[in-house]
Amino acid sequence: MADTSEEKLQTVNISLKKLPGPVIDLGTFIGFFGATGAIVWALLMGGELQNFINYPGMLIVFASTFFIVMASYSIKEVLVSIGLIGLTFFQRGYSDRDVAHRIMQIAAALRGQSFLVLQGGALNQLKSQPLLHRGLSMLVDGFLVKDVVEIIKQQTQAIDDRHVRAISIIQRAAEVAPAMGLMGTVIGLVQMLRNLEDPSSIGPAMAVALLTTFYGSLMANFVLIPLSSKLSKKAMDESLINQLYILGLTSIGAQENPRRTEAVLNSLLPSSRQLRFFD
Repeated sequence: MADTSEEKLQTVNISLKKLPGPVIDLGTFIGFFGATGAIVWALLMGGELQNFINYPGMLIVFASTFFIVMASYSIKEVLVSIGLIGLTFFQRGYSDRDVAHRIMQIAAALRGQSFLVLQGGALNQLKSQPLLHRGLSMLVDGFLVKDVVEIIKQQTQAIDDRHVRAISIIQRAAEVAPAMGLMGTVIGLVQMLRNLEDPSSIGPAMAVALLTTFYGSLMANFVLIPLSSKLSKKAMDESLINQLYILGLTSIGAQENPRRTEAVLNSLLPSSRQLRFFD
């Protein structure tokens, strides 16, 4: 009687443990909460926190920045970029080296075997890695290797494009926010100069003038630029992992010697995280 898929997988010693899910990115949280604490503490030391809250100034900076960015891009692109901001507070629970090791396990197990041995258990364990799961599923279904690689490349390119657009939107907001702050300053100064005969109006107008500049600078340098930098870093990390998937699927599909697969994967990994799968 022929072996089942799981029995064949056991005979070739493949064991695909579930990779850990996303974990909190402590760097983002420590950075934001640390900077927030430092600023609030400094404001409290200089007087009441209420003195730095001005709703007209907030409206000028925050609302205007949002709507100008909305006018510069499509609504869908802006909403997608807002969704991707959440990624900056979390990071993968596994590294690029873990991904490369998993690819090597599959490559070593499939040497001299049919792709059909991946049906069932092995493929189910790869659902947390959609691109790898999709590529191997297509190989199991009999797709040509070149077609599989081309499809996965197109999908990774779409992911990269989405990240580039999101980063550009956040960077655009970082450019607009200080400009809106300066605009609020001009508005406040105009109001002040038009009402010099009314001393009671000078204070509120001056508050708008100064605080809008503060809000614009705060929004750009305290929130948007750090988020853009962190999202760029995460996009680079994800791009590296996607490249590992492409090289792995190319090698596995061609049934190359696993040692060559290891060398190809190591060509992408930093020296400190390179594999020694056969040592």
